[in-house]
Amino acid sequence: MLTTLPVKPRLSPSVVWRLVHENVEVSAEIVSLSESDYLSTLEKLSRRGMAGGVIYDALIARAAEKAEAERLLTWNEADFRRAWPEGESVIGSP
Repeated sequence: MLTTLPVKPRLSPSVVWRLVHENVEVSAEIVSLSESDYLSTLEKLSRRGMAGGVIYDALIARAAEKAEAERLLTWNEADFRRAWPEGESVIGSP
């Protein structure tokens, strides 16, 4: 989350909205997850014994998978690889 980046001063929600709108929304494809996407992702994580914040990473990974993304860029590669080992070749750092 951009609002929790460890920078001072913290980014306000209004600044984050502007950054997302101007840099992401206008050029990115927005991918919606279905009920079955959520449930299958949660089931997969449950079978792996995973809980907590990795759930958010796994849902983002599911959206990347659904969109057939060529790259999923993150500053937290290890957690995304743990959440989506099948996407190893797609996950990278900015």
